[in-house]
Amino acid sequence: MKTRTLIAIIYSLTFAGMAIWLLLEHRACAQIHQENTALLQRLSEATEKLSETQRSLDRAAPSANRMSEASAPLAASPASAAEELPRLRSQVAALLQQHQQTESLREDARQTREALENRKKEDRAARRAANPNPSQLEIVKAEYWTEHTRLDVTDELQDRIRGDSLKAMASNNIKGDPEFGQTKHLTIEYRFGGITRTNEFREGDVIALPPE
Repeated sequence: MKTRTLIAIIYSLTFAGMAIWLLLEHRACAQIHQENTALLQRLSEATEKLSETQRSLDRAAPSANRMSEASAPLAASPASAAEELPRLRSQVAALLQQHQQTESLREDARQTREALENRKKEDRAARRAANPNPSQLEIVKAEYWTEHTRLDVTDELQDRIRGDSLKAMASNNIKGDPEFGQTKHLTIEYRFGGITRTNEFREGDVIALPPE
C-alpha cells in the first residue's frame, strides 16, 4: 500500500512539473507572438513610407525635367530610400528568426504534451490493473472552459476518483489554463449507480461527487 502511495506521489509531482513547464512555454510563445505583431506593424509602416517616397519621386519627375533648380532637394529622396532598404531587410530577418523560435517552442510544447499524455495512459492502465474492482462513479465527460476555449479534462478527473467518490478543486491544476486571464467553469457529466447527472462549477469551487 505504501509503495502504491509513493508511486502516486511521484507521478503527481512529475505531472505537476510538466504542467508548469507547459504553462511557461505557453506564456513565452504568447510574448514572442506579441513581439512579432509589433514588428510586423513597424514593417508595414516602413513599407508604406517607402512606397510614399517612390510615389513622390514619380510625381516629381516631370517637374524635375522642367526645373533644374528643383533637382537638388529631390536628389536626397533616392538616397533616403536606399538607406531604408537595408533596415527593412534587417527587420524582416529578425521577424523570420522570431517566427522560427516560436515554431520551435510550439514543437517542444507538443512533444511535452504527448509525453505527458503517454505517461498518464501508462499510469491509468497500471492503476486499473492494480484495482480490478470498478468504481460506481464514472466521469462520462468533463470540460474546463471559458467563452472562447474548451479543454477536455475527462481522463484527468477520472484518474482522481478514489473508491466511489471524487474530491478535487476546479482549477488550472487539473490540466492547465485554457485561456489566460479569463474566468473558467467546469462542467462534469458523470454516472453514479447507473444514473447520469451533470454538475457545473466555477473556478475555485470544491468538487465533491457524488454530492455529499
